[in-house]
Amino acid sequence: MNIFEQLQQLSPVKRELYRLLLDKEGIDISLLPITRREESNAPLSYVQQSLLFLKQLVPESTAYNREHALCIKGDLDISSLKQSLQYLLQRHDILRTGYVIEDTVARQYVRQDIDINLDVIDLSHLDANAALTEAIRMATEESVRPFDLSSGDILRTALYQLGQNDFIFL
Repeated sequence: MNIFEQLQQLSPVKRELYRLLLDKEGIDISLLPITRREESNAPLSYVQQSLLFLKQLVPESTAYNREHALCIKGDLDISSLKQSLQYLLQRHDILRTGYVIEDTVARQYVRQDIDINLDVIDLSHLDANAALTEAIRMATEESVRPFDLSSGDILRTALYQLGQNDFIFL
């Protein structure tokens, strides 16, 4: 068992004391790798059960969709953005978690093989107002599309290019 696995087995109080000792030595514990759960088919938390129940009750609901748009002005390395998003997806299991019902029991599973899909929509051929209007229309349309909770693909991204150095990231 390595040091990271041993750390994960400590109680929260002991882990905090250990963190304080490491801080005193100038070691940042947040830089340690996150260990993955061995179990790939775990029971759902109460909140996850509620979400799955509501999704079964109203499958087309988008009540829990959360969309955010970010305006980016300037040079943008799209491949670096995609690489960063892929790293984020790999780092956080919850973004790759799907939900299934087996023998009337709801379970969660974490997909290991998922790739981020960054849709790049080039609207730079339109004038500035038309490009912005079209980006807003497309983003609004995307925001009301429900997620399939069974797929484990619960993060959707899009990049609307309005001009050479003008983007909206959704």
